Amino acid sequence: MDKNKFIEKSLEVCTSKNDLLVVTSNDIKQLKKRAFESGLNRSRICCHKSDQCLVHEMIIALTAGVRFSPHKHTVSEESIHVIEGEINILIFNDSGDVLQTIELGANKTGKACFYRLPRNIWHTVFVRSDIAVVHEVTSGPLDPSKTKYATFPSKGY
Repeated sequence: MDKNKFIEKSLEVCTSKNDLLVVTSNDIKQLKKRAFESGLNRSRICCHKSDQCLVHEMIIALTAGVRFSPHKHTVSEESIHVIEGEINILIFNDSGDVLQTIELGANKTGKACFYRLPRNIWHTVFVRSDIAVVHEVTSGPLDPSKTKYATFPSKGY
């Protein structure tokens, strides 16, 4: 990543050095490379300056190998705009039944490219292409205790 623009916190996370941030195609190329190199199969640019900001914006590269446990955010909402690739968002009830699958893709795929999720909805993300790049926005400040992970059993998703 460009050391003039970003502070590298780990292979998975870098933050903007400046208040004004312009993300280029080269930045996204580097982000995708980092996602493939990461043991977590993902990497992100945090566009916000700190975890205490009220709005958290991230450009995130996700490989097809990434896995997220079903979870819900108890105080924040979430929106995702797909820049590249394809993902599915699965919505669950409290028993773990899949209620809805939202297929998202970059504009050229012809699929919906954006979704907004209210708080307290069980969900997870599956990457349907080799890699996907998304712009995620959620409310801050970051408080990991406000994200709850499902205890319901996997039902083949």
